[in-house]
Amino acid sequence: MTDQFLADLRDEVAAAACRADLAADPLPGAADRPPRPRRLLSAAAAVLLVVVLAATFLLRTQPGDSAVRVERDGNSWVFRWDEPGPDPDELEQLVQELGLDMEILEQPTGAYKVGRVVGGSMTGRYLPDFGLRDEDGRTDDRGFRLPTVYDGAITIHLGRLGRDGERWDVSVPATGPGAPLACKSLLGAPLRETLAALEDTDVQVEGLMDMNSTDPLIRRPSERELQRFADRRVWSLEMSEPDVLWISIIDEISEQRPIAYPEGC
Repeated sequence: MTDQFLADLRDEVAAAACRADLAADPLPGAADRPPRPRRLLSAAAAVLLVVVLAATFLLRTQPGDSAVRVERDGNSWVFRWDEPGPDPDELEQLVQELGLDMEILEQPTGAYKVGRVVGGSMTGRYLPDFGLRDEDGRTDDRGFRLPTVYDGAITIHLGRLGRDGERWDVSVPATGPGAPLACKSLLGAPLRETLAALEDTDVQVEGLMDMNSTDPLIRRPSERELQRFADRRVWSLEMSEPDVLWISIIDEISEQRPIAYPEGC
């Protein structure tokens, strides 16, 4: 039913384009009638084409995938979706139907980043920002922005759930939903609270980053080293593997270095 519906819509686009050409070129004997503007009719056909493309994004989804919403914003196409994210192959094909050379690559990560944009690159003569922001100005990684016309290749990286034993390419917040310290109020609190919370888990601290030091990184810190910084404030908690934690600490939280709290808690 979906494929037939899309085919019918595309046929209607083609018919609209033909009607636009016929209406713009008067038939013999119709000289007394003012010609209908080609530009307006072509614009109507173009609007219908956008409807077809939007319907394609909304209809071509698999069970468990999210429908992609696409809209025109000036000289850009804007793509957005909800959790759990789109089917990568379908999304890649549909963007290519807009005339853009784009490839989607999946990168292993934790549950929090699944279906989200985790990176990307462009090879054209200019490098537009494909990131999106929400109403509060924060980065929105459930979608991206692309120019309507671009002379290079585009690569978008989407997060996928890492397999057992597979190394992650993208870290996730340790206090985000599904993580070992999910929704605990540890960011901005003294490090001692994080150390206490870790006692009930199998998570190992791989690195401690002192953001006020000229020699900031301590790899695999001992219990004694961790306790030495127990009064410092936790700036970030990131998981690079299901049981591997990286901690960043700072003297005081400030507007210059605000905390990025994970969504969903």
